[in-house]
Amino acid sequence: MALGVLATIVAAPAPQVATEPAASVEPAAGPAADPARQAEDRAQQIAQQAGERVEVTALRQERREVFANPDGSFTGVEYAEPVRTVRDGKWVKVDDSLAQRKDGDWSPKAATVDVTFSGGGDGPFARMRKAGREFTLSWPGGALPEPTVDGNKATYAEVLPGVDLVARAEVDGLGHLLVVKTPEAAQNEALGRIEIGMKTRGLTMAETEDGALLASDAEVGGTVFEAAPPVMWDSAAVTEGEPADDSGTTAQPAGVRPAAFRAEPADGDVESGDAEPAERAALDGPGGGGRTSPVEMEVDADSVTLLPDQQLLKAADTVFPVVIDPIQKTTSRTAWTSVMSGKPTAKDWKYSGSAGMGRCPTDYNPVSCNVVGRSARRVRPPVPPETSSTPQPAPSPERAK
Repeated sequence: MALGVLATIVAAPAPQVATEPAASVEPAAGPAADPARQAEDRAQQIAQQAGERVEVTALRQERREVFANPDGSFTGVEYAEPVRTVRDGKWVKVDDSLAQRKDGDWSPKAATVDVTFSGGGDGPFARMRKAGREFTLSWPGGALPEPTVDGNKATYAEVLPGVDLVARAEVDGLGHLLVVKTPEAAQNEALGRIEIGMKTRGLTMAETEDGALLASDAEVGGTVFEAAPPVMWDSAAVTEGEPADDSGTTAQPAGVRPAAFRAEPADGDVESGDAEPAERAALDGPGGGGRTSPVEMEVDADSVTLLPDQQLLKAADTVFPVVIDPIQKTTSRTAWTSVMSGKPTAKDWKYSGSAGMGRCPTDYNPVSCNVVGRSARRVRPPVPPETSSTPQPAPSPERAK
């Protein structure tokens, strides 16, 4: 993976575009030996005349902006995730919400990779293409029902009795989850070993030493996609966020899903217990109160096989639904993680979703916040040579205080 030096600390993996006004300038017309340098010079002139920074649009990328400053310097702004992509020759804001295609399948409205989810029936349920390379996943049970689509998620109900398959679009990849809804569903022997069909074109798939899934270019090498080690969790954090009185006030589920969360297997009996089920699955992650466990994975030429932790599935105090996370997210370029003063050894490598920076307020979710302390989201984006990288301001998250 191509990583640059540690460049900045931000409050979320994809911060908002700067709120301060900034003029936008196209490079001057006419022949030039170095169009990029010509664009920089032109932007510098206008910045000095206007007294405010000016974007060098010729240097704009999916995750990067470069501004000429009135004092003669340049500022490069790097984002941990793409904030724009090209559609019909123009830059547009990314949008991972799903839209149905003419063939009945579903794709995100504006993503940096070509992601497609099945509209039901036979064939792969997920397909991803980039630069002529292709990666597909198929459910072993055969034909799938028509999905229920909500935002960036497509849910295929009851792929096993009491188990849903959820495919999730990202602006730079995809993820998918298995939601085991009841203790009775967890008893299904099919959940002991789940073999998901996989086909590739132009890619070589491998499992890394730490259990991640890596897709490399079969011809020239280099990482095209990667996914962090699989993990599973219960919905205890959702239960703790449910109303405790008649006021109707409900705390939100805490935390974001760490894509490479490391945890020891759950302890407890293997008999189905009396834990009260949650009203909904914790699709975005276990939060501070959820129980987690790694999922063993086997990779070969045409399948990814998952071996879920049976103790967590069948423990007496497991709160259902349980989410099994085979591939939480594929990504291609930038890496990020988090640091929490209350959990100095926690590993949140390439977590999904947005997250705050600051103190976790106990009125937000006391059980989840009691050991978090202060958190900072730190990213390592690629930094272009001869360009300074300056932290991009991000709006204060609602839960950061």
